[in-house]
Amino acid sequence: MRQIGKALFPLLLAVFAASCGSNGGSSSRPIISPTSGNAFTFIGDAPPAGSTILKFEITLNSATLCPQVTDAGECQGTPQVSLLSQPAQIELEQLQLQSAFLSLKSVSTGTYQGVQLTFSNPELKLLQADGSVLELESPGLALSPATVTPKFPTAVTVADEANVGFLVDFNVADSIQSSGTSVTGVSPVVSLVQLAADAQQRIEEMDDTAGTVSALSKTCPTGSFTLLDSQTGLPISNIQFDGTTEFDDMSCETLADDQVVEVDVELRSESQQSAEFFAKEIQLVNQANEDGMEGVVFQVNSPTQFVLMVHHEDNLLDVTSGSFVTVSFDAANTEFRIDQSDLPVESSLFAAGTDILAGQKLEVDLVEGSVVTASGGCATVDAGCTATADRIKLKQGTLTARVASTAANSFTLDTLPSLFGSNGTFRPLSADCQACFIGSISVTTSTATEFEDGLTGVSSLATGQTVTVRGMLFKNGFAGPSPGNFQSPELVAGKVRRQGS
Repeated sequence: MRQIGKALFPLLLAVFAASCGSNGGSSSRPIISPTSGNAFTFIGDAPPAGSTILKFEITLNSATLCPQVTDAGECQGTPQVSLLSQPAQIELEQLQLQSAFLSLKSVSTGTYQGVQLTFSNPELKLLQADGSVLELESPGLALSPATVTPKFPTAVTVADEANVGFLVDFNVADSIQSSGTSVTGVSPVVSLVQLAADAQQRIEEMDDTAGTVSALSKTCPTGSFTLLDSQTGLPISNIQFDGTTEFDDMSCETLADDQVVEVDVELRSESQQSAEFFAKEIQLVNQANEDGMEGVVFQVNSPTQFVLMVHHEDNLLDVTSGSFVTVSFDAANTEFRIDQSDLPVESSLFAAGTDILAGQKLEVDLVEGSVVTASGGCATVDAGCTATADRIKLKQGTLTARVASTAANSFTLDTLPSLFGSNGTFRPLSADCQACFIGSISVTTSTATEFEDGLTGVSSLATGQTVTVRGMLFKNGFAGPSPGNFQSPELVAGKVRRQGS
């Protein structure tokens, strides 16, 4: 199981000594009072280099702030504050360099030593060394213990007019139990890291948060709405927008309830007395009742056909997260697009089926009624689930790998996830490379690239470090590693973060 590596996902809890805010389309904001606060809870992921994990899903049933935590892991004292109003099903592989909102709960002022977390229903999908896919779930995939209570390094105090935050790290590799080459169960390994969350700053950001619009209230260019997050099934209430908000494939005037949109959301601390969710960008994914999918290209069969491993879907009841759907399209009539961003990319780099590459993140609009599913579901490629696309959009995806070399404004990654194959396992990675592997990927940075976790630029990277990069992945002339005919794919980076040691 060494191929799985070390994977972490952080859960950020920004705690405000403030009273509860309103939901829905109301424009009111959380206001501080001396006796209670608001808990803003997020969850995210940052998986490792060489990971064979295609899917790791687990349900978080409860999260409770504990005034005291005993050596045996018992949550004691008062008040014990429940942070979740309902269980949240979390797919960790979709949250690389991103966060998902979980809750806003009232928190009494006081001191808290830890958080009790209860999990259930783990689901694991692995790409094995021979190229086959192994899927495990409960009850075959045992979970023990189901409840863990990590403690803060030092107790967290929720004081009057103070902002406090923390991260919960879930170590996927250490949590997966194995015997030889067989997975035997999941035993959650988690830790807490306290963060600062002062007034007048961005507390957390959630890029590309997809969901359905409701409770819309607007007088353009300003307004607010609730987003039902397709990742967690939980609502993000009272998201504000104004004249600085960017709209893609839509406008303030055309924004409507029941639309499926993708939103770049920030939680902002406006002052010590208030905080709000703000939409930096709102992008139309689908109108109400339109069929669509988003996910990662698992393999490419031909210039007009690829297999998508689905992350989320719109209006497709028989297609779930982790499904494999074979997507076909008419080369002459299908629209190819690149997601709008500040990255310096040319539309000509993704304009046809020959530009599709395994590992790319795509949004696919489907021909109405074209989806065909199997009676047993779409858990494998061979299940035979199919669909027909009429629009295909390349989006920013995420990749974790090892830094092999650096240059002035670029660096090379190797030790890639097994999705890209290996010397011993060849895969159908592009239309013109049906039995090959990708040994390295060239990463290009620009003034639009954000460097995190202490990184200041490419010059601060060191060979051998593991990094997670978010950006646009392009085929870039790649045609397989035959002698004299190898060109690495290119990833144009929007964000770079250093992982672990």
